[in-house]
Amino acid sequence: MPSPVLFHPQMRKLLVRAALLFPAMGLHPLAPAAWAQTTEATYVFDVAAGPLSTALTQVAAQTGMSLSANAALLADKKAAALKGRYTAQAALHQLLENTGLALQRTDDTHFSVIPVITEKDAPQTLSEVQVQASKEGNGLLSRYEASTASQGALGDKSLLDTPFSVSVVKAEDILDRQASNVAEAFKLDAAVTASSNGVARESTMITVRGLALDLLNGYKIDGLNISPWNTDLPIEHFEQVELLKGLSGFMYGFAQPGGILNYRLKRAGDTPITRVTAGLMTDSQYNLNLDVGRRFAEGRAGMRINYIHEAGDTYLDAPIKRDSASVALDFKPSDQLTVELDSLYQKRKVNGSMFALVVDQNAASPKPIDGARRLTQDFTYHETEMMTAGTALRWQFNDQWYLSTAARVSKLRRTNYDSYMTINDDAGNFTDAQVQWYSQHHNQSANLMLHGQFETGQIKHALFTGADLQTVHRSGAPDSFALLGTGNLYTGRSDETDPDASINRNLSTIFKTRNVGVFMSDTLQWTPEWSTIIGLRHSNYEKNQPNGPTYKKSKMTPTYALLWKPQASITAYASYVEALEEGNTAPIGTNNENQSFGPLESKQYEIGLKQQGSFWSAEAALFRMQRGLAYTNADNVYVQQSKGLVLSGLDLAGRVELGSQWALRSSLVWMQSENKSDDASVNGKDAANAPTLSAALYADYQVMDLPGLTLSAGARYVGRRYLEASNTHALDRYTLFDLGARYHTKLNAHKLTLRAGVQNLTNEKYWQAHGDWNFLTQGEPRIFKASAQLDF
Repeated sequence: MPSPVLFHPQMRKLLVRAALLFPAMGLHPLAPAAWAQTTEATYVFDVAAGPLSTALTQVAAQTGMSLSANAALLADKKAAALKGRYTAQAALHQLLENTGLALQRTDDTHFSVIPVITEKDAPQTLSEVQVQASKEGNGLLSRYEASTASQGALGDKSLLDTPFSVSVVKAEDILDRQASNVAEAFKLDAAVTASSNGVARESTMITVRGLALDLLNGYKIDGLNISPWNTDLPIEHFEQVELLKGLSGFMYGFAQPGGILNYRLKRAGDTPITRVTAGLMTDSQYNLNLDVGRRFAEGRAGMRINYIHEAGDTYLDAPIKRDSASVALDFKPSDQLTVELDSLYQKRKVNGSMFALVVDQNAASPKPIDGARRLTQDFTYHETEMMTAGTALRWQFNDQWYLSTAARVSKLRRTNYDSYMTINDDAGNFTDAQVQWYSQHHNQSANLMLHGQFETGQIKHALFTGADLQTVHRSGAPDSFALLGTGNLYTGRSDETDPDASINRNLSTIFKTRNVGVFMSDTLQWTPEWSTIIGLRHSNYEKNQPNGPTYKKSKMTPTYALLWKPQASITAYASYVEALEEGNTAPIGTNNENQSFGPLESKQYEIGLKQQGSFWSAEAALFRMQRGLAYTNADNVYVQQSKGLVLSGLDLAGRVELGSQWALRSSLVWMQSENKSDDASVNGKDAANAPTLSAALYADYQVMDLPGLTLSAGARYVGRRYLEASNTHALDRYTLFDLGARYHTKLNAHKLTLRAGVQNLTNEKYWQAHGDWNFLTQGEPRIFKASAQLDF
């Protein structure tokens, strides 16, 4: 029986020692407001040249920071235009350049504008006035808010002015909720559902509005493609994770319509950072994280280093080991030129995980099992090793035009020595066959983009044009299977002897893909209220298979959007996207396993409304997606149709700070789906793993009687859904409850954050499902987590 973290001997000793040492070490609570800002966050600014006071107010409003200055200091001073991505401090420094003024920090949350003192300057006393745009509310959510996100070929855009559904999770939110994977990071977004986890199964996977993400083309780092096939990306390395829901179309090009996950690497900010974090979770799984960032050469060069080590036993009482490191460098040889380099490595091995759990079509839907019940043998494991490196260059010609180019290479090695289990009957009896397989994925991607702003008469234009290249090479060795015996979902497994097989590593090509895209878009602002986006992308796609057909496709796909802004804080939009997507691959266990299919075409319609208040925000979107249908038929053959799957629904989300102590975040997705096919076994049925209703609610509460302490609670509901397109096996609805607490204090003048939480408080039993492959995974059980973070 896994022991709760808070009562684990190691954690108990740490807590007792901490309690005894608090008074001796000078621990002093920090007011919650001291944590409402982060100088590491970056923003995309578009500030016109003009009065300095106006420019400072605009930056303060966008970032929510507190800034004060004397009115006489700002009188008659002008600021140059500010465009591009900066931290809040860097933006202010840029505005103050050549004004004779400088920025001075007065405390953890407040900055002042002061004159640059020279020897001939005489001291003078000036009365102070405020030039700040402090937000209403209590600051609980401000540190989690992202104002912009990358939109691929549309560049960085304000979320408010983006005519698509985009969800962003920042590093601060990931830390405070102790999220360890992408499913936990987006747990508050009802459109995102976990379809597997990286302990009971090989990796954490998600669906978005009922569709799985493309494992070959749906994951990006800083906008460029990687292929994390069945591995969890180390979320600790990223400053924010951005999810574009639905078709990527013009923005990212080739990908299945579930969406695009873009991970933005942490980079050095203006403020040095040295952070050490240690965490412990059920059973004895622990992690250590070192995060260091510095700027050099008068701020023109920066370096960010991250290292993570994870080990111990998981909640399945099986070993896990993970080591990961990243380095991100940037250099600004001139004010116009920025160069970036980065590299990331991870090796991860999880024992006790399974390749797949499938249900025979003649067996009844199995009842969920306890998430802590391990079905696999002690010797089974899944291991991945991932490496990626990238570079980028941005040349800002002037305030209106810039040229950028970037490239990334990645490689994934994957070793399967894990179980493929088949539930054979209504009683839950299963057979256990071990998959022994070695495979690799190689990925290369690059782009070149030109962006410019200009006017034709009264119409303002924002032009993006460029080209990109993306290649994927998937290879594998001959696989083997070893029968390990039988077991039962509810009574346990039979212990078997390790076959101790030698895994064949003689690789041969499974397929190669190459996609070349050329794109152009223009955002036309007709009036201050009305604008349109017109985008065109031409894709030239080719897929080669030594043991299968060659697929070629060349097509122009459009993207159109109409935006109406009746007020600066409100955007209503309608958008239409067409896209090419990667064809499916038949999963292991089907009669045509590893068969790869040709590309598909998909379409999406969306109407939405977004509003940003001073202490609240909300979004609503009606959507409809049409794409090809893929499923395993009654003959156990995986098939793909060019059309046949329709999903439509309503996506709602909102955030609000209430009074001085409360903050709420909520979301809801209502969705209908339908399969259309000549195959009577799937025609008219619901899409696989597409619940009609999903919802999430999360609350934070600041304890005023104990400054620095914040309590949190959340609930996540996922409705009834089906495992496969034939709707043979229905999966019950489930609700998960979480509790958490965090305490900000000081340890000798250093910031210390203590966090504790429990996930799945009621130990709900439920199934996670991968609809494309018809795989089941037992949902995670009750998990206790605790961590300590020290900032030097």
